[in-house]
Amino acid sequence: MPDSNGRRGKPPRPRLRPIVAWLAVMGFSSWTWGEGLPPFEVDPSLLGSPSAVPPQQTPVLPHDAAPKDAANPNREPEVPVPLTSATSAQRVSERDLPFLPAGTVVEADRIRGERGKTLVAEGDVVVARDGQFVRAERLTYDEPSETVTATGAVTLEDRALGVRVTGPEAHYNLADKTGVFQQPRYFFTPSEKNPHATDAHGAAQAVYFEGANQYRIERGSWTTCAAPDPDWYLQADRITLDRNTNVGHAQDARLRFGDTTLVALPWLEFPLSKERKSGWLVPSFGVSSRAGVQVAVPYYFNLAPNYDLTLTPRIYTRRGLQLGSQFRYLTESMRGTLEAEVLPSDREAGRTRALGIWRHEQRFTDQLYGTVDYNAVGDRDYFKDLSNNLSLSSTVHLLRQGSLWYHGEEWGSQLLVQQYQTLDRTIETPYRLLPQWRLWSAPVALGDAGRFGAVTLSGQVTQFRHPDAGSVSSSGLYWTEGRRWVATPEWRLPIATEWWSVEPRVQAHLSHYSLDQPAVVGGRTTLSRALPIVALDARMAFERDWQLFGRNWLQTLEPRLFYRYAPYRDQSDFPLFDTDRYGFGFAQLFMMNPYTGYDRVADGHSVTVAVTSRLLEPETGRERIRASLAQRFYRDDPKVLLPGEAPWSNRRTDLLAEVVWQPFERWRTKGFWQYDPDEGVNRRFNAAVRYEAGPAKLAGFDYRYTRDQLEEVALSGQWPLAPRWYGVSRIARSLQEDRWTELLAGFEYNGGCWVGRVVLHRYALSSASNNTAIFFQLELNGLGSLGNDPGSLLRRAVPGYGRIAPTGPERSLESGW
Repeated sequence: MPDSNGRRGKPPRPRLRPIVAWLAVMGFSSWTWGEGLPPFEVDPSLLGSPSAVPPQQTPVLPHDAAPKDAANPNREPEVPVPLTSATSAQRVSERDLPFLPAGTVVEADRIRGERGKTLVAEGDVVVARDGQFVRAERLTYDEPSETVTATGAVTLEDRALGVRVTGPEAHYNLADKTGVFQQPRYFFTPSEKNPHATDAHGAAQAVYFEGANQYRIERGSWTTCAAPDPDWYLQADRITLDRNTNVGHAQDARLRFGDTTLVALPWLEFPLSKERKSGWLVPSFGVSSRAGVQVAVPYYFNLAPNYDLTLTPRIYTRRGLQLGSQFRYLTESMRGTLEAEVLPSDREAGRTRALGIWRHEQRFTDQLYGTVDYNAVGDRDYFKDLSNNLSLSSTVHLLRQGSLWYHGEEWGSQLLVQQYQTLDRTIETPYRLLPQWRLWSAPVALGDAGRFGAVTLSGQVTQFRHPDAGSVSSSGLYWTEGRRWVATPEWRLPIATEWWSVEPRVQAHLSHYSLDQPAVVGGRTTLSRALPIVALDARMAFERDWQLFGRNWLQTLEPRLFYRYAPYRDQSDFPLFDTDRYGFGFAQLFMMNPYTGYDRVADGHSVTVAVTSRLLEPETGRERIRASLAQRFYRDDPKVLLPGEAPWSNRRTDLLAEVVWQPFERWRTKGFWQYDPDEGVNRRFNAAVRYEAGPAKLAGFDYRYTRDQLEEVALSGQWPLAPRWYGVSRIARSLQEDRWTELLAGFEYNGGCWVGRVVLHRYALSSASNNTAIFFQLELNGLGSLGNDPGSLLRRAVPGYGRIAPTGPERSLESGW
C-alpha cells in the first residue's frame, strides 16, 4: 500500500516469524553444544515487522544481562546482535532518528561479532547513536573504543551539528567525534545548535574530524553555491572549519570563479555564518576619471556584540594611499558611528585630504535624549575628487549639530547648537545657532472635551553667530549677530461632520531682537514685533456613483477654502537670520506663513481656493485618478518682501494643477503644472510615467521644466534581458544647455549563489567638467563581494530599483535599544 508520501513499500510479513526467530536465538545461545562453533549469523529479515514488538519491548542484550555459557561460565558468549536487535523492517532513517532509544543501534543484512570486542556488519549497514548516523556497505565496530571503520558508499550524518559527509572509506569515533574520511564530499547546514550557519559544501582529498564542530580539510574546496558543480568556490591546500565560533581559515587559498582564479592569498579567514566575525573582508575596487583605479582591502574587528571597527586601506592610483575607518557602537542607552578618512599626500592636489563623521544618539531617560551629527572635510573639493557618488559630489553644506531633547506628557523642549561647513564657494555660509532653545506644549483643551477648542504654546530663544559679522555679503546682505526671542501661541477650534469641516485658527507672532551690530535700516540694536495671524480652513466632501467606459465608479468632489489674514508691519529693518520663502506648491498655499523661520511675517488678506476629485473603484476603494487645482487670491498686493524679491504686480498667485493617474495595475503617471495666468506662460511643469511589471521589471520617464532655469528629460529602468541577465540604465539630458547631464548603463547577472554587476556612470560636476566612474562588483552568497557596491547610486538613479539578491554576512549590532 502507498505510505503517506505516496510511495509503495514491501508487503507486511506474517506476525508469527518474530516469535519463532526469537525462540531460535534464545535456544541456540543456551545450548552447551554450541560451544566452539563459529558465531551464529542471523538474517535480520527473519525478525519480521516492527508492529510485532512494541517499541518499549524491543529485545536488548546489555552487558550485565548477557546469557552465560553453562559449560564455561567465565567465557563471554558470542551473540548475533551485541547491542540491539533492531531489524531491517525498523531501518534507521533520517525520519526516525529523533525517536531512537538511547545508546547505539547497529543494523545490517548480516551481523556477526563478539560481545565487548568487535562487531562486523555487511550489507546496507546502519549505525546510529545520539543523533549520529552512519551508513555503509561494510562496517567494523570496535566496541571498547567506540570506533567504526566503514567502506563502500559511506555516509556520516550528525543532525545535531548539521553535517553530512559521503565517501568511499571512513574511520570515525562515535564518542569523541574524531576520525578521517577519504576522498569525501561534505555538506554543512544550519542546525538547532548552530541556527545561523550558512549552507555550504565541498570536496577534498581527506577531511579530519577533530572533535565536535571542528574539521580540517586537506586539499579541498568550500562554497555556499547550492549547485553540484558550483560557479565559484574557495580552493586551498588546507581549510580548517570551527563551527563553534563559525570561522574558517584557509592556507594557500585561491578564490576561483569557474576556471579563473580571482584572488590568491597565502592565508584567508572567512565566515561560516551570517553572524559578525573578525577578519579580512573581500577587497573592493573601482575606476574614476578623477581618482584613477582604486583598490580597498578592509579588515573587520568584531570587538564585542555591541561595537565593532572596520579599517580600510585604499589605494588611488592617481592620488595615493588613503586609510579609512568606521567604528560602530550600540548599548542600552546609546548608539552611533565614527568614521574617518585620511589621504596623507594627494599627488594631484599636493596636500593632505581628510574626512570625519560622527553620528550619535543617546537616551538618558525615557523622556530625555540627545543627538550629535557632525560632518567635516579638509577641503571643499573632497567629494568631487574622491567620491563616485553624484549626491555627495553635489553637496553644498555639511551639517554640524548637537541637540538635547525632552518629551514629557504635556510639554517638550530642545536645546540645539548648529553650524554648517559650506563647500560651494558661490553659496553664502548660513548663520550658526549657538545655541537655540525651543519649548512647546501639548494642546490644552478649553471647556469640557475641548468644547471651546484647544490652545498650544511654542517659543524659542536663539543666539545667532556668523564668521563675517559686520560685513556685507556679495549679494548685499549685511551680516549681523544677536539674539532672537519668539513666541507663537495658537488657538484652534475644529468642527466636523460627515461631509464638511471648519477649523478657525488664531496665532499670535511675538518676537524680540537684541543685536550686536546696528541694523542697516534704522540703525537700531533692539527690535520688537507683535502680529496676529487669523485663518479659517473649510472643507467639504461629496461623492456619487458614476458610470464611465462601461464600468461603475465612485467619484468624489472635495472643495477647500483657506482664508488667512495678517496686518502689515514694515519689517525691512529686521535681520534675516534663518528666513527664506518656501518653494511654491500645494502645501505652501495652506500655511500660516509662507516664509521659513521667523524673521518675516507675510501680510494681507488671502483666500486659497482648491478642489480635488478622485475616481475610486467601489469594490476595493482603490484610487485610479486624483486631480487637484489650487490658487491663492489677495485683496491687496503683499508688501512684506525679502531683499531682492520683486514687488507683487497682481493679486493672485500662479495656478497649480496636479494629476495622478493609475490606468492599469502596473502603470502610474503623475503630472504637476504651475501656470501664470497674467503672463500666459508656464512657470513649471513636471511629468513622470512609471511602469512596474514586477521585481526588477520597471521603466520610467521624467520631464522637468522650470522657466529660465531648467529643462531636462530622463529615462531610467531595470529589466530582464535574458534568463538571469538584467539591464539597468538612466540617461538624462539638459534641453536648455543641450548636453547630457547623466549617463548610467549597467548589467547585472544573477547566478543563483552569486551576482555580478558592471555599471558605467558619467555625470556633470559643473557646466564645464564631468566625472566618469566604473563599478565592478561580484557578490558571493555568504562570503561577501568583490568590487565597489553601486547600490546607493542605482537606487537614486532608477526610482524603484530592486536589488537582485542580497548576499554576504550580516553585520548588525546587538542591543536592547
